[in-house]
Amino acid sequence: MNSLLPSQALTFRERLAQFYKTSWAYAEHLAQEDGNYFRRYLSLVNKYGTEAGTLLDAGCGTGLSSYLLSEGKRKVVGIDLSELFLQQGRREDAGGNLLLAAADILNLPFQDQSFDLVGSYLVVEFLPDVPRGVEEMIRVLRKGGILLMVTPNLLSPVWPLRDFFHIVLGGSPRPVWCENARSALATFWRNLLLTVKKGFQRKSEFLYREPDLTCQRVVGRDSDSVYLACPQDLVLFLKGKGFRILRKAGSSTWVERFFPSLSTAVEVVAQKI
Repeated sequence: MNSLLPSQALTFRERLAQFYKTSWAYAEHLAQEDGNYFRRYLSLVNKYGTEAGTLLDAGCGTGLSSYLLSEGKRKVVGIDLSELFLQQGRREDAGGNLLLAAADILNLPFQDQSFDLVGSYLVVEFLPDVPRGVEEMIRVLRKGGILLMVTPNLLSPVWPLRDFFHIVLGGSPRPVWCENARSALATFWRNLLLTVKKGFQRKSEFLYREPDLTCQRVVGRDSDSVYLACPQDLVLFLKGKGFRILRKAGSSTWVERFFPSLSTAVEVVAQKI
């Protein structure tokens, strides 16, 4: 775990791009998702966005989320780094409200202020250069528009604590993340200390990890994630860009409502001022 130097980030970027463009196992995993998988994302977009307008669905995978978002009056552009993923879900759009294209979030092929809402669902944790990716999403967002990012809080101490009790009670370990009770406890203390530390920081410090791109048994379980996502980083970064923060994390429990840094889900919603 470390903050990557630009040269290292480039290496990560190339490795990840190659993985996503060629992994049939990952493509097949994404193709199995249905509308329920995106229910929370759709709910947030409908709550904070408008019924009409233009929307960028950044990192859309097979494009199912983009298709569901385009069923109303919105004009939706869904982009993903992998043409392979998009091919698994190519679908006709009789209403003309949907466009799917292969593109890189770190270098978006759109003009400044092109969209009323930019959303990403379970994508930020896979960006090898989070500041650049977020800046690109900011660039193409219109003034007054909404930036919406949903991702797991990989620094939440709740994840390894759940793993610990699950393993102690006879359950299976979580590959890559917590292989046994001892590693679960170690991860719990690491996440707790980092969460407390980040609570006192005045600027973002994006932490990265080495992705596991070879273990096919854990496809879809964030083994390929590179950014240890947490709400503090994203909120501080967006505040520094002049955004108004509307939401930081999930709020299904009192813990998440009052201590968003402990939430297992990052749900950052911000308005461009």
